[in-house]
Amino acid sequence: MIRDSIVRQGAWLFRWRSYVLLGFAPLLYVVISGPEPIESHFGEAADFAYEAACTAIAFAGLAIRAFTIGFVPAGTSGRNTRRQIAETLNTTGPYSLTRNPLYFGNAVIYLGIALFTQNIYFVVMMTLFLIIYLERIIATEEYPSG
Repeated sequence: MIRDSIVRQGAWLFRWRSYVLLGFAPLLYVVISGPEPIESHFGEAADFAYEAACTAIAFAGLAIRAFTIGFVPAGTSGRNTRRQIAETLNTTGPYSLTRNPLYFGNAVIYLGIALFTQNIYFVVMMTLFLIIYLERIIATEEYPSG
């Protein structure tokens, strides 16, 4: 019963996955409008280095996604939003290392953005949300019939 509930939630999240994280935009705006603790405690150079590292993390996630997309054979993935339509299971390239490299890349991107805020509460909240969010979408892909 719990799995069925998680799968139903994941189906909804899968369908609206392009928009769900936009719900964090107002909170993100509030968080980035505040002071930057690294700059105030360690100076501009440290703040610049920290923000450069966060940007590098986000771009690393983008690189993971680009690398993964470069290895996707026909019939294994798509931009579908209603349901899963893959004809075969992809087990090559990045998929030979992890079952969900695109979601891993997304999580790395969002982590880089969350870290950029320099707000530990936002980072923890985003991390916990991503764990639940991606876990449900992945459950829907693994148990599509519920």
